Amino acid sequence: MFYLFFKKNYLWFFFLIALVNFLYAINLYQYIYDGHHHGYMLTNAIDFINGRLPYKEIFIQYGIFTTLIHVFALKIFSQNLIAINIITCLLYSLTILLISLIIIKKTSPIYGLLSLLIIFFNHPIPWLPWSNYYALFFIILGFFLLLDLKKENIFFSGIFFSLVCLSRETYFVVISSIIFLIITYLIFQKKNKLIFSLILGFAIPYAIFFLYLLYNNIFYDWISYLQLPKLYLSKYNVKIYQAILNGTFNIFFKN
Repeated sequence: MFYLFFKKNYLWFFFLIALVNFLYAINLYQYIYDGHHHGYMLTNAIDFINGRLPYKEIFIQYGIFTTLIHVFALKIFSQNLIAINIITCLLYSLTILLISLIIIKKTSPIYGLLSLLIIFFNHPIPWLPWSNYYALFFIILGFFLLLDLKKENIFFSGIFFSLVCLSRETYFVVISSIIFLIITYLIFQKKNKLIFSLILGFAIPYAIFFLYLLYNNIFYDWISYLQLPKLYLSKYNVKIYQAILNGTFNIFFKN
């Protein structure tokens, strides 16, 4: 009886769990403060609002779109830390909801519910207003749109994959690989016309970003930031191939 009711109304269950997750995270965030990480993100957004230039006058380490999300939150809510906590918790709750909806599309509502509960109990809140969470939201949103291979879906999926990279620039290689695999899949499915929509969607945010850099004469300042990973690797005397191998090992074999 319950299963039949759940099967017909599972979306309400999922939205309820996502809402509980959001409210729980917001409540818990009253007692969480990291002066470095939280303060760093907050001051970046405030500096941007006050007219300081990214990369030249603001140290944006991971991606400008993370700062823009925080700017949006400060404008909508208030110019204090709770604003960026709210937007982070909201996007995280939407992320786990989208993950469960993707699983439902490919399996069943029961597996979607299990995935939602596993994430909820394993990683209930985003501990920092950090770029990883925003990038994850755009990745999942991009894949969610790919469930239905329509022209407009492919286009917006490309936009969201681009926003992943602009939220956290170190993800560019991974996202480029994903896009290559999607293009390969589209070719095998004889949907070549959709490839242009994907590439166009991915290119538009970057085109706007580069125009912004050139207009403000900060393109080379941004280029200098791309050297940061090399500095981190040299500090620990690690080669890039070693970092890739270690990261791969930790993902698959280390708890």
